Amino acid sequence: MRNSALTLLAVLAFIFAGCETSPPVNVENDIFGGLVVSGSPQGAAIFVDGVNTGKTLPDTVTVKAGIRSVRIEKDGFISETRSVTVPGYAITEEVFNLAPVTEQKLVVLEDFANVSCVPCVTSNRIIQSLKSGTYTPSQLLVIKYHMNYPSPQDPFYQANKTQINARGQLYYVLSTPTTYIDGQLKPVSSDSSQIKGYINQQLAKPAQFRMNVSDSVAGGVIYAKVRINVLSMPQVDTNDIILNVYALQTETSFATPPGSNGETVFYDVVRGFFAGSGGIIPTIKQSGQELSFDFAMATGNGWDLSKIKVVAFLQHKTTREIYQAAYSLN
Repeated sequence: MRNSALTLLAVLAFIFAGCETSPPVNVENDIFGGLVVSGSPQGAAIFVDGVNTGKTLPDTVTVKAGIRSVRIEKDGFISETRSVTVPGYAITEEVFNLAPVTEQKLVVLEDFANVSCVPCVTSNRIIQSLKSGTYTPSQLLVIKYHMNYPSPQDPFYQANKTQINARGQLYYVLSTPTTYIDGQLKPVSSDSSQIKGYINQQLAKPAQFRMNVSDSVAGGVIYAKVRINVLSMPQVDTNDIILNVYALQTETSFATPPGSNGETVFYDVVRGFFAGSGGIIPTIKQSGQELSFDFAMATGNGWDLSKIKVVAFLQHKTTREIYQAAYSLN
């Protein structure tokens, strides 16, 4: 794509070299520039000033110089529009990274565990099997919190004691493993059939919200944007609905077991809380409403940023019902 951009620049220079009237007259409509559009997902359509260019990401388009409206769109992703200043006789680049749309209900499985919890070995295997084999990423989101029992030295717990304690108190967690589906359904953690039954039950519910999450990392800080579209209003006081946003590591490996249950690989463990354990109130008012929130948090020691993703979900603070969730691609 770089070679293509350089070629375009050479062509522009050739075309416009010596194109000067006597006396000189500036005709803005005759001045063009090159726009390199890159990012993800590949194959997304490129629109300029509302017109489909016929090109897709990544590619280079020739457009009139000045402020241009550039839109990128693809089915299954939230389209994005920006005003881009394109200089004459030169090339500029704009990077778009569209976030996937959550159209259906994304079920949230929350699991409370510990590195020295022996029964957690079985429940962890069951959850990982369900996530990777039975359900797709658009159906099931797994979030794991590591508690302080049986071992208070659990490294995941030590990193977020206050927030993890608060989350455990919300669910009245007294032992590990403890598992919840969408905040309300509590299966036996070792019963895969019951867990699947609850997940399927929740998947059958219509989605009341559409959510998407995007993130980026720069200078030791992870930035997250959460967008919410209200599809239908829940029959509750919406001031009681909380938006929770976490940084989650999809896989964390140790050379030797950090606890006494023998496990060295841990999946989907919460590593950081963007808005504490209590989240924020998104102020939901009506169907059709669109909301957007920006968050930032310093990355933690030992995080593998290639495996960090941001997860967000809407939850009732009293009933604990989770209405919808989304996550960033990592």
